[in-house]
Amino acid sequence: MMQQAKTAWERALESAIQSARKLCDVTVCRDVALALIAYKLLSDVHAAHLKRDWTFPLMLNRASDGFLTTDDLSQTLQEVSHAIPQVEDIFADMTERLSALAVSEDKREDVLKILFEAIAPFDFAKIDPAERGAAYARQIEKLAKCRKAPLSVTPAAVSELIAAIVTHGKRDTEAVSIYDPTLGSASLLLKTGACFPDTTAVNYYGQENDQHTLCIARWNCLLHGIAPEAAHLTEGDTLAEDWFSHATLDLAYDIMVMQPPYGARWAAEQYLLYDPRFAAVGVLPPRTHADNAFLLHGLYQLKEDGIMAIILPHGVLFRGGPDGKIRQYLIENGLIAAVIGLPANLFYDSKIPCALLILQKHRPSKDILVIDASKEYAQDGRQNILTPQNTQRIVQAYLRREDEPHFCHLATIEEIRTNDYNLNIPRYVDTFEPEPECDFPALTKEMATRRQQIVANKNELLRAMQQLTPSDEDTMRMIQVFQKIIK
Repeated sequence: MMQQAKTAWERALESAIQSARKLCDVTVCRDVALALIAYKLLSDVHAAHLKRDWTFPLMLNRASDGFLTTDDLSQTLQEVSHAIPQVEDIFADMTERLSALAVSEDKREDVLKILFEAIAPFDFAKIDPAERGAAYARQIEKLAKCRKAPLSVTPAAVSELIAAIVTHGKRDTEAVSIYDPTLGSASLLLKTGACFPDTTAVNYYGQENDQHTLCIARWNCLLHGIAPEAAHLTEGDTLAEDWFSHATLDLAYDIMVMQPPYGARWAAEQYLLYDPRFAAVGVLPPRTHADNAFLLHGLYQLKEDGIMAIILPHGVLFRGGPDGKIRQYLIENGLIAAVIGLPANLFYDSKIPCALLILQKHRPSKDILVIDASKEYAQDGRQNILTPQNTQRIVQAYLRREDEPHFCHLATIEEIRTNDYNLNIPRYVDTFEPEPECDFPALTKEMATRRQQIVANKNELLRAMQQLTPSDEDTMRMIQVFQKIIK
Protein backbone atom coordinates (compact mmCIF):
# COMPACT_ATOMS: atom_id res chain seq x y z
CA MET A 1 0.00 0.00 0.00
CA MET A 2 1.16 3.54 -0.68
CA GLN A 3 2.41 5.22 2.48
CA GLN A 4 1.27 8.74 3.34
CA ALA A 5 4.06 11.27 2.76
CA LYS A 6 5.91 12.24 5.92
CA THR A 7 6.21 15.87 6.90
CA ALA A 8 9.62 17.52 7.35
CA TRP A 9 9.39 17.35 11.12
CA GLU A 10 8.44 13.66 11.02
CA ARG A 11 11.54 12.92 8.94
CA ALA A 12 13.70 14.93 11.34
CA LEU A 13 12.19 13.10 14.30
CA GLU A 14 12.73 9.67 12.72
CA SER A 15 16.35 10.57 11.99
CA ALA A 16 16.86 11.71 15.58
CA ILE A 17 15.37 8.52 17.02
CA GLN A 18 17.59 6.49 14.71
CA SER A 19 20.64 8.41 15.96
CA ALA A 20 19.66 7.83 19.60
CA ARG A 21 18.81 4.14 19.34
CA LYS A 22 22.22 2.99 20.66
CA LEU A 23 21.83 5.14 23.76
CA CYS A 24 18.29 4.39 24.91
CA ASP A 25 15.10 2.38 24.71
CA VAL A 26 13.73 3.37 21.30
CA THR A 27 10.10 3.01 22.35
CA VAL A 28 10.56 5.28 25.36
CA CYS A 29 12.53 7.67 23.17
CA ARG A 30 9.56 8.02 20.82
CA ASP A 31 7.31 8.45 23.86
CA VAL A 32 9.45 11.30 25.18
CA ALA A 33 9.68 12.87 21.72
CA LEU A 34 5.87 13.07 21.55
CA ALA A 35 5.90 14.89 24.90
CA LEU A 36 8.57 17.34 23.75
CA ILE A 37 6.58 18.22 20.62
CA ALA A 38 3.58 19.04 22.82
CA TYR A 39 5.87 21.08 25.08
CA LYS A 40 7.30 23.08 22.18
CA LEU A 41 3.82 23.90 20.88
CA LEU A 42 2.71 25.08 24.32
CA SER A 43 5.91 27.11 24.76
CA ASP A 44 5.51 28.78 21.35
CA VAL A 45 1.82 29.61 21.80
CA HIS A 46 1.78 30.50 25.50
CA ALA A 47 5.18 32.12 26.00
CA ALA A 48 3.47 35.03 27.80
CA HIS A 49 2.31 32.67 30.55
CA LEU A 50 5.75 31.20 31.16
CA LYS A 51 8.86 32.31 32.96
CA ARG A 52 11.78 32.70 30.60
CA ASP A 53 13.55 29.71 32.18
CA TRP A 54 10.58 27.46 31.36
CA THR A 55 10.47 28.15 27.63
CA PHE A 56 11.60 25.72 24.95
CA PRO A 57 14.50 27.92 23.69
CA LEU A 58 16.06 28.02 27.16
CA MET A 59 15.64 24.26 27.60
CA LEU A 60 17.16 23.78 24.13
CA ASN A 61 20.23 25.80 25.11
CA ARG A 62 20.71 23.75 28.25
CA ALA A 63 20.24 20.48 26.37
CA SER A 64 22.70 21.51 23.64
CA ASP A 65 25.31 22.44 26.28
CA GLY A 66 24.80 19.12 28.05
CA PHE A 67 23.40 20.66 31.24
CA LEU A 68 19.75 19.56 31.07
CA THR A 69 19.07 16.73 33.51
CA THR A 70 15.91 14.66 33.34
CA ASP A 71 14.94 15.88 36.82
CA ASP A 72 15.23 19.50 35.69
CA LEU A 73 13.19 18.84 32.56
CA SER A 74 10.49 16.98 34.48
CA GLN A 75 10.22 19.82 36.98
CA THR A 76 10.02 22.42 34.20
CA LEU A 77 7.27 20.53 32.40
CA GLN A 78 5.24 20.40 35.60
CA GLU A 79 5.65 24.16 36.01
CA VAL A 80 4.55 24.71 32.42
CA SER A 81 1.42 22.60 32.83
CA HIS A 82 0.39 24.55 35.93
CA ALA A 83 1.18 27.96 34.44
CA ILE A 84 -0.96 27.59 31.30
CA PRO A 85 -4.74 27.66 31.84
CA GLN A 86 -6.61 24.34 31.46
CA VAL A 87 -3.64 22.10 30.61
CA GLU A 88 -2.87 20.95 34.14
CA ASP A 89 -1.58 17.35 34.35
CA ILE A 90 -0.71 17.22 30.65
CA PHE A 91 2.81 16.10 31.67
CA ALA A 92 1.72 14.19 34.77
CA ASP A 93 4.02 11.16 34.40
CA MET A 94 7.12 12.67 32.77
CA THR A 95 9.38 11.76 35.70
CA GLU A 96 8.64 8.09 35.10
CA ARG A 97 8.99 8.40 31.32
CA LEU A 98 12.30 10.22 31.49
CA SER A 99 13.83 7.87 34.06
CA ALA A 100 13.05 4.92 31.74
CA LEU A 101 14.77 6.58 28.79
CA ALA A 102 18.25 5.11 29.41
CA VAL A 103 20.26 3.33 32.09
CA SER A 104 22.43 6.33 33.04
CA GLU A 105 21.84 10.05 33.41
CA ASP A 106 24.67 10.82 30.98
CA LYS A 107 22.96 8.81 28.24
CA ARG A 108 19.59 10.37 29.04
CA GLU A 109 21.10 13.83 28.65
CA ASP A 110 22.66 12.83 25.32
CA VAL A 111 19.27 11.61 24.07
CA LEU A 112 17.55 14.82 25.18
CA LYS A 113 20.13 16.85 23.27
CA ILE A 114 19.41 14.86 20.09
CA LEU A 115 15.62 15.21 20.47
CA PHE A 116 15.62 18.91 21.38
CA GLU A 117 17.85 19.81 18.44
CA ALA A 118 15.71 17.75 16.02
CA ILE A 119 12.47 19.44 17.09
CA ALA A 120 13.84 22.98 17.51
CA PRO A 121 13.69 24.17 13.85
CA PHE A 122 9.94 23.60 13.51
CA ASP A 123 7.29 26.13 14.49
CA PHE A 124 4.37 23.81 15.24
CA ALA A 125 2.11 26.77 15.98
CA LYS A 126 2.24 27.82 12.31
CA ILE A 127 1.43 24.38 10.89
CA ASP A 128 -2.22 23.78 9.93
CA PRO A 129 -3.81 21.90 12.87
CA ALA A 130 -5.32 19.23 10.60
CA GLU A 131 -1.95 18.49 8.97
CA ARG A 132 -0.13 18.72 12.28
CA GLY A 133 -2.63 16.45 14.02
CA ALA A 134 -2.57 13.84 11.25
CA ALA A 135 1.23 13.67 11.38
CA TYR A 136 1.19 13.44 15.18
CA ALA A 137 -1.40 10.65 15.00
CA ARG A 138 0.88 8.72 12.64
CA GLN A 139 3.67 8.94 15.20
CA ILE A 140 1.32 7.65 17.91
CA GLU A 141 0.33 4.72 15.68
CA LYS A 142 4.02 3.98 15.12
CA LEU A 143 4.49 3.96 18.88
CA ALA A 144 1.56 1.56 19.26
CA LYS A 145 3.09 -0.86 16.74
CA CYS A 146 6.44 -1.12 18.52
CA ARG A 147 5.43 -0.76 22.15
CA LYS A 148 5.61 -3.89 24.30
CA ALA A 149 2.91 -2.72 26.70
CA PRO A 150 -0.41 -2.21 24.88
CA LEU A 151 -1.25 1.33 23.83
CA SER A 152 -4.90 1.72 22.94
CA VAL A 153 -4.93 3.22 19.45
CA THR A 154 -7.76 2.63 17.00
CA PRO A 155 -6.11 2.51 13.54
CA ALA A 156 -6.84 5.58 11.44
CA ALA A 157 -8.75 3.69 8.74
CA VAL A 158 -11.03 1.98 11.30
CA SER A 159 -11.63 5.32 13.02
CA GLU A 160 -12.54 6.89 9.68
CA LEU A 161 -15.08 4.12 9.01
CA ILE A 162 -16.73 4.62 12.39
CA ALA A 163 -16.65 8.40 12.07
CA ALA A 164 -18.29 8.29 8.64
CA ILE A 165 -21.17 6.22 10.03
CA VAL A 166 -21.85 8.01 13.32
CA THR A 167 -21.61 11.54 11.91
CA HIS A 168 -23.89 10.92 8.92
CA GLY A 169 -26.80 13.35 9.10
CA LYS A 170 -25.31 15.22 12.07
CA ARG A 171 -22.56 17.29 10.47
CA ASP A 172 -24.61 20.48 10.31
CA THR A 173 -25.43 20.35 14.03
CA GLU A 174 -24.70 23.65 15.75
CA ALA A 175 -23.22 21.99 18.81
CA VAL A 176 -22.32 18.32 19.26
CA SER A 177 -20.93 16.28 22.13
CA ILE A 178 -18.80 13.18 21.51
CA TYR A 179 -17.85 10.78 24.28
CA ASP A 180 -15.36 7.91 24.34
CA PRO A 181 -15.51 6.14 27.73
CA THR A 182 -12.44 4.00 26.85
CA LEU A 183 -10.44 6.88 25.44
CA GLY A 184 -7.03 5.37 24.79
CA SER A 185 -4.92 7.80 22.75
CA ALA A 186 -8.07 9.73 21.65
CA SER A 187 -7.56 8.58 18.04
CA LEU A 188 -11.19 7.51 17.56
CA LEU A 189 -12.57 10.56 19.37
CA LEU A 190 -10.55 12.99 17.23
CA LYS A 191 -11.34 11.31 13.91
CA THR A 192 -15.03 11.57 14.75
CA GLY A 193 -14.81 15.25 15.64
CA ALA A 194 -12.82 16.01 12.48
CA CYS A 195 -15.87 15.12 10.35
CA PHE A 196 -17.64 18.30 11.44
CA PRO A 197 -16.98 21.35 9.24
CA ASP A 198 -17.03 23.62 12.29
CA THR A 199 -14.79 21.86 14.78
CA THR A 200 -15.32 24.66 17.30
CA ALA A 201 -18.88 23.37 17.70
CA VAL A 202 -17.61 20.03 19.02
CA ASN A 203 -17.13 19.17 22.68
CA TYR A 204 -14.92 16.16 23.34
CA TYR A 205 -15.32 13.92 26.38
CA GLY A 206 -13.12 10.99 27.29
CA GLN A 207 -12.15 8.81 30.22
CA GLU A 208 -9.03 6.62 30.39
CA ASN A 209 -7.89 4.34 33.20
CA ASP A 210 -4.16 4.50 32.40
CA GLN A 211 -2.41 7.78 33.25
CA HIS A 212 0.39 7.18 30.74
CA THR A 213 -2.09 6.72 27.89
CA LEU A 214 -4.21 9.64 29.08
CA CYS A 215 -1.21 11.98 28.76
CA ILE A 216 -0.75 10.86 25.14
CA ALA A 217 -4.45 11.55 24.53
CA ARG A 218 -4.05 15.07 25.90
CA TRP A 219 -1.03 15.73 23.68
CA ASN A 220 -2.97 14.35 20.72
CA CYS A 221 -5.85 16.78 21.33
CA LEU A 222 -3.40 19.65 21.72
CA LEU A 223 -1.61 18.90 18.42
CA HIS A 224 -5.00 18.59 16.66
CA GLY A 225 -5.79 22.14 17.69
CA ILE A 226 -8.58 21.26 20.12
CA ALA A 227 -9.16 24.14 22.51
CA PRO A 228 -8.43 23.08 26.12
CA GLU A 229 -11.92 24.14 27.22
CA ALA A 230 -13.44 21.77 24.61
CA ALA A 231 -11.38 18.71 25.60
CA HIS A 232 -12.86 17.19 28.75
CA LEU A 233 -10.49 14.29 29.41
CA THR A 234 -10.09 12.60 32.75
CA GLU A 235 -8.52 9.58 34.41
CA GLY A 236 -10.64 6.84 35.92
CA ASP A 237 -12.26 3.43 35.68
CA THR A 238 -15.27 3.99 33.43
CA LEU A 239 -17.34 1.06 34.73
CA ALA A 240 -16.52 1.55 38.41
CA GLU A 241 -16.94 5.32 38.52
CA ASP A 242 -17.91 7.37 35.52
CA TRP A 243 -16.51 10.81 36.26
CA PHE A 244 -18.76 12.60 33.76
CA SER A 245 -21.94 11.33 35.37
CA HIS A 246 -20.90 12.93 38.65
CA ALA A 247 -19.33 16.07 37.21
CA THR A 248 -21.98 16.98 34.67
CA LEU A 249 -25.19 15.71 36.25
CA ASP A 250 -25.69 12.79 33.89
CA LEU A 251 -24.92 14.67 30.70
CA ALA A 252 -26.17 12.76 27.66
CA TYR A 253 -24.10 12.69 24.48
CA ASP A 254 -24.91 13.03 20.79
CA ILE A 255 -22.31 10.50 19.70
CA MET A 256 -20.74 7.64 21.63
CA VAL A 257 -17.69 5.82 20.23
CA MET A 258 -15.46 3.26 21.90
CA GLN A 259 -13.08 0.35 21.51
CA PRO A 260 -13.07 -1.27 24.96
CA PRO A 261 -10.11 -3.41 26.06
CA TYR A 262 -10.43 -7.03 24.91
CA GLY A 263 -11.06 -9.68 27.54
CA ALA A 264 -11.55 -7.15 30.32
CA ARG A 265 -12.90 -8.35 33.65
CA TRP A 266 -15.09 -6.23 35.89
CA ALA A 267 -16.63 -6.31 39.38
CA ALA A 268 -20.24 -7.28 38.47
CA GLU A 269 -21.32 -6.85 42.10
CA GLN A 270 -25.00 -7.59 42.77
CA TYR A 271 -25.77 -4.04 43.89
CA LEU A 272 -25.08 -2.95 40.29
CA LEU A 273 -28.42 -4.55 39.34
CA TYR A 274 -29.90 -1.30 40.70
CA ASP A 275 -27.49 0.86 38.73
CA PRO A 276 -29.52 2.73 36.07
CA ARG A 277 -27.12 1.52 33.38
CA PHE A 278 -28.08 -2.12 34.01
CA ALA A 279 -31.39 -2.03 35.89
CA ALA A 280 -33.61 -2.07 32.80
CA VAL A 281 -31.95 -5.25 31.51
CA GLY A 282 -32.31 -7.05 34.83
CA VAL A 283 -29.04 -8.96 34.48
CA LEU A 284 -25.35 -8.12 34.73
CA PRO A 285 -22.72 -9.08 32.16
CA PRO A 286 -20.44 -11.85 33.47
CA ARG A 287 -17.34 -10.92 35.46
CA THR A 288 -15.09 -12.54 32.88
CA HIS A 289 -16.44 -10.55 29.91
CA ALA A 290 -17.06 -6.84 30.41
CA ASP A 291 -17.97 -6.32 26.73
CA ASN A 292 -21.68 -5.77 27.33
CA ALA A 293 -20.98 -3.75 30.47
CA PHE A 294 -19.21 -1.19 28.31
CA LEU A 295 -22.02 -1.35 25.75
CA LEU A 296 -24.77 -0.76 28.30
CA HIS A 297 -22.75 1.99 29.96
CA GLY A 298 -22.48 3.85 26.66
CA LEU A 299 -26.08 3.26 25.68
CA TYR A 300 -27.36 4.64 28.97
CA GLN A 301 -25.56 7.96 28.42
CA LEU A 302 -26.59 8.33 24.77
CA LYS A 303 -29.12 11.02 23.87
CA GLU A 304 -32.52 9.87 22.66
CA ASP A 305 -31.59 10.84 19.09
CA GLY A 306 -27.92 9.92 19.48
CA ILE A 307 -25.87 7.19 17.82
CA MET A 308 -23.30 4.81 19.26
CA ALA A 309 -20.54 2.69 17.71
CA ILE A 310 -18.61 0.10 19.68
CA ILE A 311 -15.98 -2.44 18.60
CA LEU A 312 -16.32 -5.78 20.38
CA PRO A 313 -15.18 -9.40 19.95
CA HIS A 314 -17.57 -11.65 18.02
CA GLY A 315 -18.52 -13.47 21.23
CA VAL A 316 -21.09 -10.79 22.06
CA LEU A 317 -23.04 -11.89 18.98
CA PHE A 318 -23.66 -15.46 20.08
CA ARG A 319 -22.67 -16.09 23.73
CA GLY A 320 -25.43 -17.45 25.93
CA GLY A 321 -26.12 -16.88 29.64
CA PRO A 322 -26.28 -13.24 30.78
CA ASP A 323 -24.81 -12.04 27.48
CA GLY A 324 -27.60 -13.84 25.62
CA LYS A 325 -30.27 -12.17 27.77
CA ILE A 326 -28.69 -8.76 27.22
CA ARG A 327 -28.60 -9.37 23.48
CA GLN A 328 -32.28 -10.36 23.49
CA TYR A 329 -33.12 -7.16 25.39
CA LEU A 330 -31.23 -5.03 22.87
CA ILE A 331 -32.87 -6.76 19.89
CA GLU A 332 -36.43 -6.70 21.23
CA ASN A 333 -36.11 -3.01 22.03
CA GLY A 334 -34.82 -2.23 18.54
CA LEU A 335 -31.55 -0.79 19.85
CA ILE A 336 -29.14 -2.48 17.43
CA ALA A 337 -29.13 -0.84 14.00
CA ALA A 338 -26.27 -2.79 12.43
CA VAL A 339 -23.66 -5.47 13.02
CA ILE A 340 -20.55 -5.18 10.86
CA GLY A 341 -18.00 -8.00 10.84
CA LEU A 342 -14.50 -6.55 10.37
CA PRO A 343 -11.39 -8.30 9.00
CA ALA A 344 -8.86 -9.99 11.27
CA ASN A 345 -5.51 -8.40 12.10
CA LEU A 346 -6.73 -4.79 11.86
CA PHE A 347 -5.69 -3.75 15.35
CA TYR A 348 -2.29 -3.31 16.97
CA ASP A 349 -3.10 -5.11 20.23
CA SER A 350 -5.04 -8.07 18.82
CA LYS A 351 -5.17 -10.11 15.63
CA ILE A 352 -8.69 -11.44 16.18
CA PRO A 353 -11.55 -10.31 13.94
CA CYS A 354 -13.98 -7.98 15.70
CA ALA A 355 -17.51 -6.73 15.14
CA LEU A 356 -18.63 -3.12 14.93
CA LEU A 357 -22.07 -2.61 16.50
CA ILE A 358 -24.12 0.49 15.72
CA LEU A 359 -26.83 1.34 18.26
CA GLN A 360 -29.63 3.91 18.29
CA LYS A 361 -32.65 4.60 20.48
CA HIS A 362 -36.23 4.86 19.20
CA ARG A 363 -35.62 3.32 15.79
CA PRO A 364 -38.71 2.93 13.55
CA SER A 365 -38.16 -0.83 13.19
CA LYS A 366 -36.37 -3.69 14.91
CA ASP A 367 -34.59 -5.04 11.84
CA ILE A 368 -30.80 -5.29 11.94
CA LEU A 369 -28.44 -4.83 9.03
CA VAL A 370 -25.77 -7.54 9.10
CA ILE A 371 -22.65 -6.85 7.03
CA ASP A 372 -19.84 -9.33 6.47
CA ALA A 373 -16.87 -7.08 5.70
CA SER A 374 -14.29 -9.69 6.75
CA LYS A 375 -12.77 -9.71 3.26
CA GLU A 376 -12.75 -5.93 2.85
CA TYR A 377 -9.07 -5.23 3.46
CA ALA A 378 -5.64 -4.88 1.91
CA GLN A 379 -2.31 -5.93 3.38
CA ASP A 380 0.20 -3.35 4.57
CA GLY A 381 3.23 -5.33 5.66
CA ARG A 382 2.11 -7.64 8.46
CA GLN A 383 -1.00 -5.59 9.17
CA ASN A 384 -4.36 -5.62 7.42
CA ILE A 385 -5.87 -2.22 6.68
CA LEU A 386 -9.12 -0.81 5.35
CA THR A 387 -8.62 1.06 2.09
CA PRO A 388 -10.83 4.04 1.15
CA GLN A 389 -12.62 1.70 -1.27
CA ASN A 390 -13.29 -0.80 1.53
CA THR A 391 -14.62 1.95 3.78
CA GLN A 392 -16.83 3.38 1.04
CA ARG A 393 -18.39 0.00 0.30
CA ILE A 394 -19.21 -0.62 3.96
CA VAL A 395 -20.62 2.87 4.54
CA GLN A 396 -22.76 2.73 1.39
CA ALA A 397 -24.16 -0.66 2.41
CA TYR A 398 -24.94 0.71 5.87
CA LEU A 399 -26.81 3.69 4.44
CA ARG A 400 -28.75 1.69 1.82
CA ARG A 401 -29.87 -1.03 4.26
CA GLU A 402 -30.59 -3.45 1.43
CA ASP A 403 -29.56 -7.04 0.77
CA GLU A 404 -26.39 -7.60 -1.22
CA PRO A 405 -25.48 -11.24 -1.98
CA HIS A 406 -22.50 -12.55 -0.02
CA PHE A 407 -22.00 -9.16 1.69
CA CYS A 408 -24.98 -7.92 3.70
CA HIS A 409 -28.52 -8.82 4.74
CA LEU A 410 -31.31 -6.86 6.40
CA ALA A 411 -32.52 -9.33 9.04
CA THR A 412 -36.11 -8.97 10.25
CA ILE A 413 -37.02 -9.35 13.90
CA GLU A 414 -38.93 -12.54 13.03
CA GLU A 415 -35.83 -14.00 11.40
CA ILE A 416 -33.70 -13.10 14.41
CA ARG A 417 -36.22 -14.67 16.81
CA THR A 418 -36.14 -17.83 14.72
CA ASN A 419 -32.37 -17.89 15.24
CA ASP A 420 -32.93 -17.62 19.01
CA TYR A 421 -31.47 -14.07 19.03
CA ASN A 422 -28.13 -15.34 17.79
CA LEU A 423 -26.47 -12.62 15.69
CA ASN A 424 -23.54 -14.68 14.46
CA ILE A 425 -22.90 -13.22 11.02
CA PRO A 426 -22.77 -16.48 8.97
CA ARG A 427 -26.38 -17.16 10.01
CA TYR A 428 -27.49 -14.16 7.96
CA VAL A 429 -24.84 -13.61 5.28
CA ASP A 430 -23.90 -16.61 3.13
CA THR A 431 -20.36 -15.97 1.94
CA PHE A 432 -20.07 -19.29 0.10
CA GLU A 433 -19.39 -18.79 -3.58
CA PRO A 434 -19.66 -21.97 -5.71
CA GLU A 435 -16.74 -23.00 -7.86
CA PRO A 436 -17.30 -22.31 -11.57
CA GLU A 437 -18.60 -25.34 -13.46
CA CYS A 438 -15.96 -27.41 -15.23
CA ASP A 439 -15.96 -27.20 -19.04
CA PHE A 440 -15.16 -30.86 -19.74
CA PRO A 441 -14.90 -30.61 -23.57
CA ALA A 442 -12.46 -27.72 -23.29
CA LEU A 443 -10.49 -29.50 -20.55
CA THR A 444 -10.28 -32.69 -22.65
CA LYS A 445 -9.04 -30.72 -25.65
CA GLU A 446 -6.42 -28.95 -23.54
CA MET A 447 -5.19 -32.29 -22.10
CA ALA A 448 -4.85 -33.79 -25.60
CA THR A 449 -2.91 -30.75 -26.80
CA ARG A 450 -0.53 -30.97 -23.86
CA ARG A 451 -0.07 -34.73 -24.37
CA GLN A 452 0.90 -34.13 -28.01
CA GLN A 453 3.36 -31.43 -26.92
CA ILE A 454 4.94 -33.79 -24.38
CA VAL A 455 5.41 -36.50 -27.05
CA ALA A 456 6.90 -33.99 -29.49
CA ASN A 457 9.31 -32.67 -26.86
CA LYS A 458 10.37 -36.22 -25.91
CA ASN A 459 11.07 -37.17 -29.53
CA GLU A 460 13.08 -34.01 -30.06
CA LEU A 461 15.16 -34.79 -26.97
CA LEU A 462 15.81 -38.36 -28.17
CA ARG A 463 16.97 -37.11 -31.58
CA ALA A 464 19.33 -34.69 -29.92
CA MET A 465 20.78 -37.43 -27.70
CA GLN A 466 21.33 -39.75 -30.66
CA GLN A 467 23.61 -37.14 -32.19
CA LEU A 468 25.86 -37.12 -29.15
CA THR A 469 29.34 -38.73 -29.61
CA PRO A 470 30.69 -39.52 -26.14
CA SER A 471 34.43 -40.14 -25.79
CA ASP A 472 34.18 -42.93 -23.20
CA GLU A 473 32.04 -46.02 -22.57
CA ASP A 474 30.70 -44.87 -19.16
CA THR A 475 29.11 -41.77 -20.66
CA MET A 476 27.68 -43.84 -23.53
CA ARG A 477 26.04 -46.25 -21.07
CA MET A 478 24.52 -43.34 -19.10
CA ILE A 479 23.04 -41.88 -22.30
CA GLN A 480 21.57 -45.24 -23.27
CA VAL A 481 19.99 -45.71 -19.82
CA PHE A 482 18.44 -42.21 -19.99
CA GLN A 483 17.06 -42.94 -23.49
CA LYS A 484 15.34 -46.07 -22.21
CA ILE A 485 13.78 -44.09 -19.34
CA ILE A 486 12.16 -41.42 -21.47
CA LYS A 487 11.02 -43.73 -24.35
